[in-house]
Amino acid sequence: MKKEINIKEKKNSCGEYIAVKTFIDHNVVSRGIDPEKVFNEAKSKGIEAPVLIHVSNDNLTQIYQCL
Repeated sequence: MKKEINIKEKKNSCGEYIAVKTFIDHNVVSRGIDPEKVFNEAKSKGIEAPVLIHVSNDNLTQIYQCL
């Protein structure tokens, strides 16, 4: 079974990091251009292991799980 994270605002997010709660809960909890700040903001909102998604300008999306 293929699982995807679909960010509705992807076209407006080029060059940004987006933090979501989990691979299942895709609610955006933080976003910005600095991955450390995005991660720390998600952690400060009580997200234990946020998933960071980097939406690059060249249609390549990278996904990181921060443990």
